[in-house]
Amino acid sequence: MNEKLIVLLGAHADRYPHKLEASFPHVIDRMVALWGSAELRPFLDALMLADRPGRQGFPPEVATEIFRLVNVLDELDKKPESNKTAWDLALDNEFTRPKDR
Repeated sequence: MNEKLIVLLGAHADRYPHKLEASFPHVIDRMVALWGSAELRPFLDALMLADRPGRQGFPPEVATEIFRLVNVLDELDKKPESNKTAWDLALDNEFTRPKDR
């Protein structure tokens, strides 16, 4: 297992991509090299598209692991306010603004 990736995954280490690593170790190396950069997400998104002729794409279990990694990135990038809907924000504003008397 790639120790750097385990550290990067942190609390999400249970989603370590074992099948991806076994069949496509160069993808793991590239992913680790890009981690923390704006290029990582487009790299992972591009892996999910078979846009080059003669390519069949990844086996389903490997594609599932890549998808899970995208979800991990989304979870790590999520900001607390981004979970709120417009209604939540309106209610927050309603209860925090000074009342007219």
